[in-house]
Amino acid sequence: MELAAEDRHVLLIGNPGHVEVRGIVEDLDSCDVIANPQQVQRYQSQRLGIVCQTTMPAPLLAEIRACIAARNPAADIRFVDTVCHPTKRRQLAMLDLIRRVDAVVVVGGRNSNNTRRLAEFCRQRNVPAFHVTCAEEIEPQWFGNAPTVGLTAGTSTLDETIDEVQERLEQIADGNRTRAC
Repeated sequence: MELAAEDRHVLLIGNPGHVEVRGIVEDLDSCDVIANPQQVQRYQSQRLGIVCQTTMPAPLLAEIRACIAARNPAADIRFVDTVCHPTKRRQLAMLDLIRRVDAVVVVGGRNSNNTRRLAEFCRQRNVPAFHVTCAEEIEPQWFGNAPTVGLTAGTSTLDETIDEVQERLEQIADGNRTRAC
C-alpha cells in the first residue's frame, strides 16, 4: 500500500495462487504478480515498487529483481524486502547443509510454500529431497545410496513433528549405517 501511495506500479514477486499473494493483490488497485524471470516485462510506469512473498528464495528474488531492472532501465525502482527473517535463515542454513549431505528430508505441510521451496532448493542443486509431513511417510529405501541424510523443516512445522521425523531417521540410520545430520 505504501508503494502504491507513492504512485508506483507494484510488482509482487511470488506465487500467484498463494494465500499471502492473493491477500496483498486484493488490497491494490493495480499490481503485477511475477513468479519467475520469464514473466518480467517492460512496464508502462516509470515508477516501480517491488515487494515479495515472505517465503521467496533469495537467489530467485535477486534474479527477478535483476530482470526487472534490465527490462526497465529508465525506471525509478524501489524495493521493499519483505522476506521473513526465519525464512532467510533457513535458506542460508540449507546452503550449508546441502554441502555436507547426500539427501535431505524436508518436513512440513504440503501447502507450505517455504517447505516446498526448501525441497526445490535441494533438487535444483542435485541433492535428492524428500518432502514429508510426518515420520510415518518416510521410506527407508529412499536412502540406499545416501550415507549422510540432512533434515530441515518449514518455518511453521511443529517441533514435535520435527523431533518425530528425526527419531525415525535415526532408527533408519541405525539399521542402514546412514548418518543423519
